[in-house]
Amino acid sequence: MAVYFFYGDEEFNIELEINKFKKNLASNFAELSGAVASKTASFDASGVTLQYQKKGDANWTTIENDQLNISGDNFSYKLTNLTPETSYSFRLSYNDNGNPVISNVVDFKTEKQETIYNGGFDEWWQDGPCWYPNERGKKDYWNSSNPGSTSISEDYNVTTPFDMDGSKVAKLASQYVVIKFAAASLFTGKFIGLIKTIGAKLDWGIPFSSRPSALKGRLNYQPGLINRGTKPDGAPAKGENDACQIYCVLLSEQLHVGGNATETDNGIYYENSTKIDWMNDNRIIAYGEITKNENTNGWIDFTIPLVYHTTTETPQYMAIVCSANKWGDYFYGSDNTVLYVDDFSFEYGEPTVK
Repeated sequence: MAVYFFYGDEEFNIELEINKFKKNLASNFAELSGAVASKTASFDASGVTLQYQKKGDANWTTIENDQLNISGDNFSYKLTNLTPETSYSFRLSYNDNGNPVISNVVDFKTEKQETIYNGGFDEWWQDGPCWYPNERGKKDYWNSSNPGSTSISEDYNVTTPFDMDGSKVAKLASQYVVIKFAAASLFTGKFIGLIKTIGAKLDWGIPFSSRPSALKGRLNYQPGLINRGTKPDGAPAKGENDACQIYCVLLSEQLHVGGNATETDNGIYYENSTKIDWMNDNRIIAYGEITKNENTNGWIDFTIPLVYHTTTETPQYMAIVCSANKWGDYFYGSDNTVLYVDDFSFEYGEPTVK
């Protein structure tokens, strides 16, 4: 984007670019930059200032030269405390021996700060035997392993509402269901169907285009001693404490997963979710997790910072996955484990970058 200064017979060609990642990442700050591509011998970089405003305002706020980051003929500045989903304008100004030279105006818009639907888990409804943590009729935001476990009996809802202090929380209580260990889970996305008795087809992620810096919430974990399944590599032995896991991932595309199994259904390949490299997969824009293997002895607050892997892409999907049993995809864990979760929300602030 070329911006030209004109004054008298002199022309200053300033290249301005807005870094999309840093402008939008937290939706409340912007990093703006400009450069002098050509100049006359009399040009003095100390005469450049940056001015910005909410688009259409009468007045401009000036960022003085000594506040700018200057490297040769390159200028940059980080605007903070901006309003989400708001249009702003900025320009450069040059003091040419007392004569103001103003560039043309460059506009940008901060992103919105999307929230988590039913993050307090107060909305629940039952479709046949199966509980869903959404308002009535809605199955396409929060989901769980209930559609699989209740295919045998309504007695095997493993993720259910739990009344507490006049409101509800989500209770994830794993069970042994006739012939198989059913690990309790809660996730954003859809439950598609079972893969025989070895896995389940899930669509992880719901449409989402904001860039939060952290996932916050509360949890209460009561791990049982592992008593079900065959130990996978890296897991504790039977008789040791189970572990829960909560993670959040921002994605460039929805993930179609099958637990510790794979299947192709209607042209869609459901990959083995235990094989996903969360820190290096190029579909992942940001990721953060928390794991607990001790009894929390009541409710605790948690904050999961999201670590951004890319500085150029806007997310298309967001997935939150809560597992009462970290190794539940392998059908390994304790049927005495209980995880309660509540008050999920996003924090928008300074990001962590890989």
